Amino acid sequence: MRRGEKQSTRFAIEILSDSESYRDVTDKIAERGPQDYFDAGAQLVWYVVPEQQKIYVYTSPDELRVLKGTEVISAAPVLPDFQFTVAELFAK
Repeated sequence: MRRGEKQSTRFAIEILSDSESYRDVTDKIAERGPQDYFDAGAQLVWYVVPEQQKIYVYTSPDELRVLKGTEVISAAPVLPDFQFTVAELFAK
């Protein structure tokens, strides 16, 4: 990547900083969005936002679901057995 070469992935997870505000998050997603990931072959993109305790899930550049609390998040079809509740991720 440092040499400017594109990388290929089927599943991308981006964890945003605790110091980023809601506006920072929405601006970042709106500005860059998941398009680069999908252009590189991704089938699934997660933006994990600790401050909000939410996960923004993209299954295409235009399909977004926001999950929180006891909702179950799954990495299917990329990793069918990888799933948990959002609350489990943020439990201390």
